[in-house]
Amino acid sequence: ERGVAAVVAEQDEGEAERVATAPWGYLRLHRAGYSPQDLQAWMDWIRGREWNECYVFFKHEENIAGPAVAEAFQELAE
Repeated sequence: ERGVAAVVAEQDEGEAERVATAPWGYLRLHRAGYSPQDLQAWMDWIRGREWNECYVFFKHEENIAGPAVAEAFQELAE
């Protein structure tokens, strides 16, 4: 009603509760790793929402894998 997005957060401990509460999305994907199939599943889910934009953040850790995962996800978006 007020356009506030609930954070969809995923960690290694379990599946994220996927809920859309606003005309835009906010995802924090913090598992240790994502396969191309995982990323495609998330992209398909995002595209299934009626969002006008979506912000997706990936885990940032010592081995700095997040930027490469984000780049692969961006390629799916294009």
